[in-house]
Amino acid sequence: MAFVVFAGQSNTGGAFMNASTLTQAWAPDPLILIWDTNTNAFVQMQPGVNTGYGQQPNAWGPEVAFARAFRAAHPDEVLQIVKVAHGGTSLDLDSRQWVYDWSPQSVNELFDEASAIIDAASAAAGARPDALFFGQGEEDATSPAMAADYEANLEDFFAQARADWLQDDGGKIGFFRIG
Repeated sequence: MAFVVFAGQSNTGGAFMNASTLTQAWAPDPLILIWDTNTNAFVQMQPGVNTGYGQQPNAWGPEVAFARAFRAAHPDEVLQIVKVAHGGTSLDLDSRQWVYDWSPQSVNELFDEASAIIDAASAAAGARPDALFFGQGEEDATSPAMAADYEANLEDFFAQARADWLQDDGGKIGFFRIG
């Protein structure tokens, strides 16, 4: 079994994607599962149906290509995916009300929300995630101050994600950002 997390902004979520924008047909696979926060259970992944996020419920993102590659490399192994995405968010701590960010120092915001989802999925899986894929960055590029703090904020985020989500100080993280 492999257990991975996809988290970040709308690029991770797959903004403006839907089942009709899949680049190749998706074959249902009972061994590829995604966490459903409505039922608190892993369910069979159906891109464009249950791979979306709050602002884009029918979206799909990088989890689809990852699942295809994983299946090709591991034809008989179960893949469990947790996806937490929220568009237009930064890593920079923003204390204004209703402005959400990924900073681990922000109480009851995206990092904490993702932690609760990952903890529930981990309990169901009987394991912690093997890896995190994080896609984010362009929101932090909108301000010179946020851009200047990005490296330190990203390092802090990764350290906290390894400690809290992966529970492994050397945990695997793949990331992308848009400048």
